[in-house]
This record gives sequence, structure tokens and C-alpha cells, in this order.
Amino acid sequence: MYEIWLGLNIVYELALGYIVHIALYLLLLAAFYFSVWRQHLSLRGAVRPTLLFAAVAAVLAMLLVPASTRSSLNEVNYLVDWMNLLGISLGVAGLLALLVWPLYALYCPSCRQGVCKR
Repeated sequence: MYEIWLGLNIVYELALGYIVHIALYLLLLAAFYFSVWRQHLSLRGAVRPTLLFAAVAAVLAMLLVPASTRSSLNEVNYLVDWMNLLGISLGVAGLLALLVWPLYALYCPSCRQGVCKR
């Protein structure tokens, strides 16, 4: 239980250091989704390309996150390390997918007509 509490405290302290970035991300996200809502666009057709983009982003994050922390994949030895790397990569992919989804709907001509075939 202590490890969970410690992990949550670390995430909280890191989030406090990036509060401006988090606020800007949320404002950008709200602006994109508001734009989609205002234009009555279909988000359903943009799901498949967004999931493909998220999968590629997750793989790239798995490869790039260790380097961004001055580490390497050779130093990811234990199951806990791999699970943390997987969780971080999926989190990055999810955050990027949330941004790409409305952008794809805004710029896809078929989605703008409400009949996206992709």
C-alpha cells in the first residue's frame, strides 16, 4: 500500500510542476471538441484512423521514453519496469489520440459530410 501512495504522490508532485502545460492541453482539447460539436461533425468515422495513430504513438513512446529519461531499453530489466514503461506509453498514446480524434474529424471531407467510410 505504501508503494501505491508513494507513486501517487510522485505523480501529483510532477503534475504540479507542469500545471501550465496541463492547463494548455486541456484548453486545446476543449477548443477542438467544441469546434467539432459546433459544426455537428461525425466523430464515429475518425475512430479507426485515430486508433491506428495511437498504436503507432504507443510503439514510438515505448522506444523513446527510456531515452528521454537518460536510460535505455537495456536497463529495463524487471517486470515492474516493463509495466511502468507500458503504462507511460499507453498514457502518451491516449493523450495524443484525444487530440488527433477531433482534428481528423475536422479535416476529413467524409467526416464533414457525416458519412466517413474510413
